[in-house]
Amino acid sequence: MANNMTEAFNSMLKDFRTRTYLSLMEIIRRMAVTRFQLRKEECNRWKTEIPPVVNKKIVEASVKSRILKIIHL
Repeated sequence: MANNMTEAFNSMLKDFRTRTYLSLMEIIRRMAVTRFQLRKEECNRWKTEIPPVVNKKIVEASVKSRILKIIHL
């Protein structure tokens, strides 16, 4: 295969591609667990329950909605 996802995955493995299947799977597992742990630590620094990007969009939408008027027809 020659798509971007496969190329990105292969570039992550670099020198490990010559290893046996079992050791290669262990390396991939460790990479995934490390990434999950980093993501968890990042999420623990959030001040709200929702992601900061989503929170920012909600705040911006609420500010914009203050100038709207409701008209009953």
